[in-house]
Amino acid sequence: MMQDQFPRDDDRAAEETARDGGADPSVAAAEARVRETREELVQTVDELTSRLDVKTRSREAFRTRTARLAAAAADVRTRAAGSAVGVRRRVQTSFSGPGRPGKAPQVAAAVSGAALLLLTVVIWRSRRR
Repeated sequence: MMQDQFPRDDDRAAEETARDGGADPSVAAAEARVRETREELVQTVDELTSRLDVKTRSREAFRTRTARLAAAAADVRTRAAGSAVGVRRRVQTSFSGPGRPGKAPQVAAAVSGAALLLLTVVIWRSRRR
């Protein structure tokens, strides 16, 4: 990014080397170190710029947290639905016998309502955190 600001220095060094008729090894090594230092400086500036970009960092943190909460909510919904189905089946089989006709629908509705209430509370609490 910032390397484009310094092309004249490299061109000037190449012209001076050509005029001198050859390069001194210490000068060439120094020029190489300068180029490496410039590249490191560009990387450091880019890294600092990204760290100081609060708006982008906060958006990324928001997206990450939103995705994590959505996954947790989906997991809770799946587990609650599976639990509600299992409870409903157990209630229906235990209360619908020859001696208890007509009780299964009321009990199943009450248990389903309790499961729905539990699911609502869990989702509500997970969103508050």
